[in-house]
Amino acid sequence: MSELHATHGHVSSGAGAMLVCAGWLYAAGECAAEVAGETLDFDMFRTAASLTATARQHELAAWELAAREGPAVEAARRKAEWERRCDADDDEEEQAT
Repeated sequence: MSELHATHGHVSSGAGAMLVCAGWLYAAGECAAEVAGETLDFDMFRTAASLTATARQHELAAWELAAREGPAVEAARRKAEWERRCDADDDEEEQAT
């Protein structure tokens, strides 16, 4: 999560949730792979691969979401700052008159 924040400047709760889900899916995939290795259950190997692939997709989706939201959040912050400054200038002009 810190890598996403450092790279994109913002991580929303949605992107964070996707990352948390990816972590759980990676863990479940590792567990399934361990069980498959111990029992030589090929269906369990398939399950492990599916869980890991889904985890990768969640991780990529979180990265993409953060990449799109980061600039949007920065633009909104700059706009709010600009509006605050304009309002402060207007207030100063009103007080001067």
